[in-house]
Amino acid sequence: MKSAFFLLLLRAAFSEGFGISLPTFRPKSSPLRGSDSGDDAFSPSFDGQLVYGKEMDKNGAIKVTKWELKNLAASLASTFGVEDEPPYWVDVANGEIVVGGASYSVRPRTVPVPGSDGVPWPDGAEMITIYELEHPSLLVEDWIDTAGSCDAADPFGAVMWPGSIAAGRILLESVGRTADGGGGGGGPSEGITVLVLGAGTGVEAQAAARALRRVPLGEGRRHRVLATDVSPIALALLEYGAQQAGMADIIRCEEFDIFSDDPLPACDVLVVADVLYNENLARRVGRRVDEALETNPPPRVLVTDSQRFHGTDFLEDVNSRRKGRPGREPLAWSYTELVSVTASGVLIEEDQTYDIKVRYLDV
Repeated sequence: MKSAFFLLLLRAAFSEGFGISLPTFRPKSSPLRGSDSGDDAFSPSFDGQLVYGKEMDKNGAIKVTKWELKNLAASLASTFGVEDEPPYWVDVANGEIVVGGASYSVRPRTVPVPGSDGVPWPDGAEMITIYELEHPSLLVEDWIDTAGSCDAADPFGAVMWPGSIAAGRILLESVGRTADGGGGGGGPSEGITVLVLGAGTGVEAQAAARALRRVPLGEGRRHRVLATDVSPIALALLEYGAQQAGMADIIRCEEFDIFSDDPLPACDVLVVADVLYNENLARRVGRRVDEALETNPPPRVLVTDSQRFHGTDFLEDVNSRRKGRPGREPLAWSYTELVSVTASGVLIEEDQTYDIKVRYLDV
């Protein structure tokens, strides 16, 4: 258990937003080529006090978060006519993902999603097969070496986490309540849309798809699961898993950044499973939850969290905003136990098996 705790702590530490100081210099021949003295190769010099809207300090450096750095790099490449060559390509069918020239093997993992004590499944558990990195430690090490600056190589969405099992269990047991007016705007005659933020390898997305197939539809109507993530690796694993499970007709995989200014896609059920692994993410998820609950009609909202890191409980912030609105009751966590969860050791080669308490919000 100590090793498992260390891995979860590592996940939080290396996923925080951070400031980066970009040195400036005068390029000799190419605006994207450093000087012979070994200057940073992607830091041209600028006149003036603002660099793409970011203020320079007295030493000529600018401070950006990793999200802003990604956009800044794209702006620089566009300005200087550099073709945007993605540092990755994905070929899950051949059992590998290539990121920045390095190849990482992919494996299937069959995850049992047990029923609760009161609602057991006929066969004891729903078996869901997802695809994840076989040796995630390699990608973690590479990601740490780049200071976590490449979202494409974020390793944490490339393995299964227990919160997705908890979310899957809840969805399998009760997503049908949305159809009969229990928590959203959809219904059996119109179809139900489940939106998953930070879907990772997609246990909860596949569970939602299975549950929706049991909800009757009117003629010409359809259910759908919109599984989103910011990582192309996670999206590739999601899409391949949906295809292999025969669910590509109901699961659609799309890029969506919860830190963007884009509104949430319309949905009847919003699911966020094990995405609260640092304070910045938790705060942003809280804003998205509040955004969803203030739509008319609001969707059902399901958030799970098996990590429970310090600073990642966003409910105080959400409740403080709801307090000034008429008819808004305070939100509170509930808890569920998962027994004998087997998951990737991340930095440890062997899988780890453990019991874990998961907190969840279901409104």
